[in-house]
Amino acid sequence: MTRYSRHFLFFWCRIVFCIPAFLPYSGKSQQNFSLIPRPSSVQLQDGVYRFGQETHVEASADFREISILLAEHPGIRKVSEIRKAVSGKIRLLKATPADHLSENAYSVAIRPDGITLKAWGREQMIPAVYTLVQLGSLQHDPSQMASADITDEPRFSYRGLHLDVSRHFMPLSF
Repeated sequence: MTRYSRHFLFFWCRIVFCIPAFLPYSGKSQQNFSLIPRPSSVQLQDGVYRFGQETHVEASADFREISILLAEHPGIRKVSEIRKAVSGKIRLLKATPADHLSENAYSVAIRPDGITLKAWGREQMIPAVYTLVQLGSLQHDPSQMASADITDEPRFSYRGLHLDVSRHFMPLSF
């Protein structure tokens, strides 16, 4: 390969790999909702929510302590608690009968004007917050998130634990 052909190849490779950075943003690229565990329901909506320099959080009295966990989201730089109406905020609210959520369920509604997390209690709100944190980690650009409705609840009424003794070498007295 001649010197000029190497330069030509290098030039075209740089152009091909740099072009996507200059293309306009498409909300379709932000629709990675491959959550673990998979939620009961994920319904995509039109629009994109964009995190700002400071994320305002409105939390009901039951969920004020849990709102601190939102700082783990990669698109959230600073969390500030508010008690008045502000657009573009994240709201942690106690569910109502109108929400049609079972006792152990939670819902996350992502809209261009804000994000609303609803649950009956603290035990259900923590997985809702971590669903939002995990979504941020899955996105190409964590400062933007496609609009969606996510609802989840445990699939079984009990919790279980499996300990693989062949890999952890437990003594017989265990």
